[in-house]
Amino acid sequence: MTICDLRPPEEIPKLLRFLEASHHEPKLSGQWIHRLKDGSQICVAFTSHSIELQGRRARLVINEDITERKRAEEEKEKLILELQEALANIKALRGLLPICAYCKKIRDDQGYWNQVDLYLREHSEVEFTHGVCPDCINKIVPGARLEG
Repeated sequence: MTICDLRPPEEIPKLLRFLEASHHEPKLSGQWIHRLKDGSQICVAFTSHSIELQGRRARLVINEDITERKRAEEEKEKLILELQEALANIKALRGLLPICAYCKKIRDDQGYWNQVDLYLREHSEVEFTHGVCPDCINKIVPGARLEG
């Protein structure tokens, strides 16, 4: 395969411009898309050095297949964006939260007073289960004792 066979047709003009400019540079590096014999494409990183070979100027080009690395980088970027979006959607309580010192209701942004459990369910990812603590059971049923 020739160098033009290695490149997809749409990259040939870019390749020709690169080859013309490379006459003035002793060392170049970058990335290309290479086409394989079966027609599939891979991404390669290259390093190109100007050398003297049997009295003629030539270029030594070393290519490394980085297709998997590029795919992993793209997947990483996709995951980062998904995580950033998920973080933006997380409900979080921050700042001061007005609470009644007597009944423990919480005042919302509209000035309404809500039960703590209802407010937290609305403003976070919390789900409640209910029970009765030992102090309250003694107030409700004097002398009662909770097991466990």
